[in-house]
Amino acid sequence: ISLYELSDLIIDELMINESSDFLYSKRRYYKTIAGANIIQLATNLLDTYKKYQLIINDASEGEREKDILSLLKSIENLQEDIFSAIAATFPTTSEEQKAIIDLLNDEEYGVITSSVAITALMLSTIYYYKESNILILFDTYVLSRSEEIKQRALCCALILCYIHKNRVELSD
Repeated sequence: ISLYELSDLIIDELMINESSDFLYSKRRYYKTIAGANIIQLATNLLDTYKKYQLIINDASEGEREKDILSLLKSIENLQEDIFSAIAATFPTTSEEQKAIIDLLNDEEYGVITSSVAITALMLSTIYYYKESNILILFDTYVLSRSEEIKQRALCCALILCYIHKNRVELSD
């Protein structure tokens, strides 16, 4: 297992400067802006959701439309940034893992954001095997109340188990 992990790090170092792949392009971009902050993006998204809920509940008809469109665009942009940040961050810290787990809570962040986070986690794990990511997906399958999230998490976890079957066999 440690040889696989070392190999991943070496390949990553070689590829980050040479590859034109989406993830490596994003990683190079994040290097220039001092990293992708999954934790901050998740916090910003939750704040934007709260503002959205306040406007829907409190604003008058005329004020609402412009503000709602602006907030929906902000939410969409944050979801795109979250996808890129999760997919391109390797390795993740324990705080980043916690933020990703929080993003998978569809009751707090919604089904769309959770779906985006699951897909990004799968994409990241295709490139950089991390057993904890697969376990997070299985936990999401078990704990989620949304059938859509359960199905997506299970499918992604099974795909990853197949892709990385040699490594999965080495797991405890």
